[in-house]
Amino acid sequence: MHYAYVGDTGAQYPPQSQGNLHVVDVAGGADRVVLKGGPWTSRASGVWGIIRYAPEGIYLQKEAAASEGNWGVWLIDPVTGAMQQIIPESIGNTSFGSGAAWTGNSTDVLSSSGVYRIDPSTTERVLWFSKPNPWLWYAGSDASGKPLIQWIQQSPSPSELWLVSGPSQGTLLYSGPQNSIPFPSETATDARGVWTGSLNGGSALWLLTTDDKLIKVANAPVEVLGTCQ
Repeated sequence: MHYAYVGDTGAQYPPQSQGNLHVVDVAGGADRVVLKGGPWTSRASGVWGIIRYAPEGIYLQKEAAASEGNWGVWLIDPVTGAMQQIIPESIGNTSFGSGAAWTGNSTDVLSSSGVYRIDPSTTERVLWFSKPNPWLWYAGSDASGKPLIQWIQQSPSPSELWLVSGPSQGTLLYSGPQNSIPFPSETATDARGVWTGSLNGGSALWLLTTDDKLIKVANAPVEVLGTCQ
């Protein structure tokens, strides 16, 4: 790798320039801005946040204060600065994974009761999974890349983890307490499958095997740091 691509929301850049996208030459240290943002105060400011690095470029969203969420998706070529909009700004809180983009049926992620799959190349948006009430979101993928959906409910109602293969086609993997549900952001994949802890540092260690069997490995609040050797 010859270059690093960074957003200037960290302490190494002055606050008034937050939201810019920099290309940094790793060997020489040269730093140039390829996309300028604005103050991190509102949706209209145009603050850019990186959500995915890919061979075709860098995917970005507009960001503001946490309470205001993220909107739209753009693809930028970090070398030339050429930019195209992939997902409309009316669509909020997009995640990438399982060969697609995913978003809820509400711009407020905590209100979503449906999950849409978006083809980045066509922007076609199809409802893949829904429940009668929030909170519902794309949580990651199994070892072969199939999407996983979390449905979080307050106790005593059970929270659920689903493996989905198409619109309204899914297999229930987990139903139980919210603090034990698998698939937070920290995972590791090896020949056995996907290793993960529980939501929000909860009370279990899980293995989702390569044939999609969910096994509780330990009843302990753990974080996954790497694969099993």
